[in-house]
Amino acid sequence: MERIQRGDVQAVGEFYDRFNTEVYKYVWLWCGEEKLAQELVQEVWDRALRLIGGLRATADSPLSWLLGLARDRAVRHFHSRRYRLGLIDLGALRGPEDDGRELLAAVRRLSPPQQEAIALTFFCGLDDVDAAAVMGRTPAMVQALTHRGRVKLAAMLTGGGLP
Repeated sequence: MERIQRGDVQAVGEFYDRFNTEVYKYVWLWCGEEKLAQELVQEVWDRALRLIGGLRATADSPLSWLLGLARDRAVRHFHSRRYRLGLIDLGALRGPEDDGRELLAAVRRLSPPQQEAIALTFFCGLDDVDAAAVMGRTPAMVQALTHRGRVKLAAMLTGGGLP
């Protein structure tokens, strides 16, 4: 971060390379459209580069900070269009030969907060603390959402339906 704040162009490129995939996946989970996701991610990076000069050391990881910006951008976009918020069908992330479609369809049946907690911790690899920073919740709440979501998934996938 310090190198970026000093104007090191190589550091900006390294920062982008390190985190762009996770930012894109997260935004794509919100909108489900490649072109729209690319546009929103570009806006996230534009905002991140404008704000990074004033960024101070915080408890948040750089990834959770970026995903927080991404979440804010996605929420603003969907509110402006009066869309109902919620993560899209994660099944499109897998190829047709993948047997994970049943799992991803089950994830889609969870509540939007459970979907987001699982998306952040499973797909983006954040821990509960960083996922909480993105979601604006406590780590304990993220842990509870993830746990309850996994219990529901297990019940759906073993034929028990929703608990």
